[in-house]
Amino acid sequence: MHLFLVLLYIGTYQLKRVKKIEINETFQSVYRDWKQKRISVVEAMKKIGMKSNTFYRRVKEYESNL
Repeated sequence: MHLFLVLLYIGTYQLKRVKKIEINETFQSVYRDWKQKRISVVEAMKKIGMKSNTFYRRVKEYESNL
């Protein structure tokens, strides 16, 4: 019985595909302000609407393409 409930739960679980947040003009503008210390990293993340892991991943991606 317990095994059936676990299998039922696994069978009904669906993964949600999350849309990738692209590096756009807004990101570039906020990035410049952050790097020039006009705004804090917390303000930058709020303006762009990213959590910290995503923000730093996009920063790394952006800087590697400069």
